[in-house]
Amino acid sequence: MMKKNKEYIILLFLFLLGIFIFNINTFSLNDYQEKTLNSLSNIYCENIKKDYEELLKANQFLITNNINAILTKVKFRNIYNYKNSLTVYKGSKDNIVKGMLVLDENGLVGIIDKVYKNNSEVKLITNKDINISVKINNSYGILKLRDGKIIVTDLTLYDEINVDDEVYTSGIGNLLGNIFIGKVKNIDIDKNNIEKTLEISLGSNLNNLNYLYVVG
Repeated sequence: MMKKNKEYIILLFLFLLGIFIFNINTFSLNDYQEKTLNSLSNIYCENIKKDYEELLKANQFLITNNINAILTKVKFRNIYNYKNSLTVYKGSKDNIVKGMLVLDENGLVGIIDKVYKNNSEVKLITNKDINISVKINNSYGILKLRDGKIIVTDLTLYDEINVDDEVYTSGIGNLLGNIFIGKVKNIDIDKNNIEKTLEISLGSNLNNLNYLYVVG
């Protein structure tokens, strides 16, 4: 609780600091400078306000859903490696370890891949090297990326699965189970009528990530 309050206080301080600096400087500026500073100050304050509201929403999600998770925030995301990974602020000093799952309010985002003292790298679910054991109803398969699509393989023709069925982590292996991933979007059967391949619609919007939760 102290950590959560500390984050609130920091954001509020930055918000108030921006307003204070603006009010001090406007006494000695000409009209053009004042309008420029006013515009920059408004942008700054809006960004801090938005971030503060997202932090409140994130903490409320943890409380409402009674999730034991580490709250963190996206630190860096390389535009040239956008679909493969991102970096979050929390690291080993915050008890983050490799293999923990990363999610937002709508489902799985990725897996902790590399851990440093103050930050960690997340292998996104859209990474070309992702392989996750998943569960759909009473069936189990492997989630991976193929031709730019998230799919589930290793399912037989006899597995009873329908479009819109929900997909979760299976808990097989070292990953936490029962974490929502998305829904079945399309079902394809191979030409030999032996194997089903599922196309998955992710619950999370990976193009709009800010505060995230790390669970393990």
